[in-house]
Amino acid sequence: MLPLLRDADAPIVCTNPGARPPIPAIAVVAAPPPAPLALTPDTAQDVPIDLSGLDDIPWVDLGHAHGSAADIPELLRALADPFGGWDQTLGELFGDDLLHQGSCYSATAPALPFLSRMIVSGALPAKQRLDLYVWLLIAAGRWADSLLGDADRAVAQGRWPEAAAWTEVVNLAVGEQLPALLSRWESEPSAVRFVLACLAGLYPHHGRQISDQITLMAQEFNGTQPGAYLLLAEALVHTRDDQAFAVAADIIAWETDHDPGWLDGDGLTIAVKAGHVLAEGALGALSNAE
Repeated sequence: MLPLLRDADAPIVCTNPGARPPIPAIAVVAAPPPAPLALTPDTAQDVPIDLSGLDDIPWVDLGHAHGSAADIPELLRALADPFGGWDQTLGELFGDDLLHQGSCYSATAPALPFLSRMIVSGALPAKQRLDLYVWLLIAAGRWADSLLGDADRAVAQGRWPEAAAWTEVVNLAVGEQLPALLSRWESEPSAVRFVLACLAGLYPHHGRQISDQITLMAQEFNGTQPGAYLLLAEALVHTRDDQAFAVAADIIAWETDHDPGWLDGDGLTIAVKAGHVLAEGALGALSNAE
C-alpha cells in the first residue's frame, strides 16, 4: 500500500536519519561458469534491405540527445551497408544519439522498425544481426529501468512510479517488432537465440510462441551463466512470478553488478523487477559470443 500524502502544513520530522530502504536478504554465492554462445552457422545473403518510408518520417521535427534528428536517415542508410563503418555508425546512432546514457528520445521509437527490417532481410552477417538485437534489448529495458529508478521517490511522494520520457513508447515499439523477429528462431545461431529468448521474456504475450525452444535452450546451458538467464526468461514467458522472482534473486546473489534493491521496488510487478534483472544482466553473458 502506498503511504498517504503528507499534510503540506505539517512539520517535517526526521525520525531515522541515514536510514536506507530495505532490500532483500541475498547471500553472495559463487557465480556459475560462463559458456560460449555461437555465432555460427551464418546464413547472410546478398539481398537488398527495404528502407522504404524512411524519408516519410518527419525526422527534423523529432529529437535525440544532440538536438534535431534530421541526421538519423543518413545514419540508418549507412547502417544498412554491412561493409561500411559498422561499429562507428552503430555507436553514433544509438550510443551517442538515440539511447545516449540510457535515455530515450522522440526519434528513438521511429528508428527501431528499420533495425528489424535489416535483421529480417537476411542481408547482414550474424555478428551484425546480434548487434541490432542487443540494441533492441537495451531499448526495451529502458522502461523498467526508469520505473525502478523512480520507485523510492514515488513511495516518498505517495504516488505510483512513473516511467521516464519516451521509454514506454520505445518499449511498445520493440514489442511490435517481436513477432517477426521470433519467427527467425530456427535460422539464428545460439548467440542470437539467447537475445531472442531474453526479448521473449520481456514480452510474454509474444514470447510464448518460442516457449518450448527457450526451455530446451535452458536445458542445454544448464548450470552456466547464460543458462541462468534463460531460466529467468522461461519463467517470465510462462508468467510464473514466484519462479521468476526466485531465479532473479539467485542471479543477483552471484552477479555483483546487480543491485538487490531491484527486487524491492514498491508499486511494481514482479515481472517488471525480474525483467529488469534479465535485460540488465543478459548482455554480460554474451561476452563469450563467438
